[in-house]
Amino acid sequence: MWQPNIKHLTPEQETLIPTYQEKWHNLSLLTGAIDRHEATVAINAAYTAIGKPVPDIVFCDSPYGFFQIILNQLQQHIDSQLKSQLQPRLESQLINQLRQHLNTQLGKELQQELLYQLGRKLNIKRISRQLEEKLWQPLDTSMGTQLHRQLQNQLLYELDTSTVSQQRIRLGLQVLEQLGTELRLFMSPLYWSIDSSRFDFYISVLNCPHHQTTWEIFQSLVKHCSWMFPCENICFVCDRPTKVSFDTQDRLHREGQPAMEFADGFSLYSYHGVTLPEKYGTVNPNQWQAGWLLEEPNAELRRILIEGIGYARICQDLEAQRLDSWQEYTLLTINNDIDIEPIFLLKMTCPSTNFVHIIRVPPHVESAREAIRWVNWDTDPEEFLVQT
Repeated sequence: MWQPNIKHLTPEQETLIPTYQEKWHNLSLLTGAIDRHEATVAINAAYTAIGKPVPDIVFCDSPYGFFQIILNQLQQHIDSQLKSQLQPRLESQLINQLRQHLNTQLGKELQQELLYQLGRKLNIKRISRQLEEKLWQPLDTSMGTQLHRQLQNQLLYELDTSTVSQQRIRLGLQVLEQLGTELRLFMSPLYWSIDSSRFDFYISVLNCPHHQTTWEIFQSLVKHCSWMFPCENICFVCDRPTKVSFDTQDRLHREGQPAMEFADGFSLYSYHGVTLPEKYGTVNPNQWQAGWLLEEPNAELRRILIEGIGYARICQDLEAQRLDSWQEYTLLTINNDIDIEPIFLLKMTCPSTNFVHIIRVPPHVESAREAIRWVNWDTDPEEFLVQT
């Protein structure tokens, strides 16, 4: 019997949405080794479901392990080619052929296609476009972006410490550039959890007709696989991290220690979702040095350093210059290019407790009183009934 599309949710149904989101989100945060047999069964079933031949499956301890496998294969390819040539300049020509060689070895990447085709084969019915758009969320690719940055950080660290050959590091950086988009979309468990919760809600709460076998395959992939890099000829699967830590907004975060660790030692340092190089990540923010701001070329990292160090310590360590005062308020500036815009600060000292509070103000303010007005939504300090 034909039934109309579902356009609206009842209040009871809406209250269940967070439950399903939390269910699949928690599943994506599991740690420890995966069951490789179950993962193999799930991947083979998924490839078959979308009409692709089953791939060779390579298991890695971490995403860095996957990257090293690719790098080793390309290094062997370049070494064999260079041995048959006398001109060293041909190395640059070989590096320029990376994309073609990677495509030959891996085949077309299937990350988005795998998710799209499985979702299509689920054939969930009776969901109106309006409701679909209301419940749909963009896929979370932030974890892949952080992974890409950390791989780059690792290569640059090896370049600084000369732990591997210069040629291999150049090759690695070229691979990162060639695989940039694909690596940023590296299928972390969080990547899958958004659509998993949505499909589960449609099926379990709204009782939508669907293709049951495909739904079982989809669930099996999410439950038994962790980080994935699926291609036509081969599928790389990484173990789950041994440890993972988030802040209250579900952003990777840990202070002084890795926010994510894998069994082979590969780690991600992160401060409220921003990837940190090891030189910052291993140090607790209360021990970060204001002097680092003078040396750090990356604006985003300088922003994080400023946030972690705090303006009070920055003023003290970088010797902020006094521009103007009014009663217990002082307008300060820092005469170093540590941020995109000049740093102007209003220092406020509580008369009764001597507690000092410092807040950043726009660089166009010319006096302490003008800075006070800006902080207090254009209210002149003379109008304050009570000073605090």
